[in-house]
Amino acid sequence: DDPAALGHTWDGTAEDFAQLLRVAYLVAKDTNPDAGVHLGAFTYFWDETYFSRFLDILMADPQAAGNHYYFDVATAHLYFQPERIFDVINAFRDDMTSRRLSKPIWLVETTAPPADDSYWLVDDWTLNVTLYDQAAVIPQAIASALAAGADRVAVYKLQDVPGDRDANPEPFGLLRQDNSRRPAFDSYRVAIGILADARSAERERW
Repeated sequence: DDPAALGHTWDGTAEDFAQLLRVAYLVAKDTNPDAGVHLGAFTYFWDETYFSRFLDILMADPQAAGNHYYFDVATAHLYFQPERIFDVINAFRDDMTSRRLSKPIWLVETTAPPADDSYWLVDDWTLNVTLYDQAAVIPQAIASALAAGADRVAVYKLQDVPGDRDANPEPFGLLRQDNSRRPAFDSYRVAIGILADARSAERERW
């Protein structure tokens, strides 16, 4: 709720967001009963209790159960730290399970934008990630999400576009705007080639 916080996207309270979700869900389902409604991803590391508190608000709504608690899929945006992907997705699942909710979880944004690409040098980086760090993160992030039971995983994003430099201080694309590949493109291609048909995964820590 702090407008000065990194990653701030919402000026309202958790109650306000719940009301937005209620209205959006009911209108979407009334318009198209087959529409899938994804819960907006939260800035987990800014407030690790937000998802839990948000679910409690939904649980207190007497109409929520009859409307599937106003969402079909719980979503996550998790960057930089593949090992935390496993922890956070499991935390989301635990929060839902403890309230007898069973919803798919999608990791819809993940990567680690590099700071050392000569095509787009970054002065004000979040973490000092190299091109090869990014390439290493991609398969780890996908595997960690699958091991945590994520139903879908997506990397943000495929390619840089002209407006990105104004919108983001760091390059997120697997491809540069000129179509040249960052090393992460190839590690992504290999990872999805190996993992695309996976039906289960388990994390082992040595």
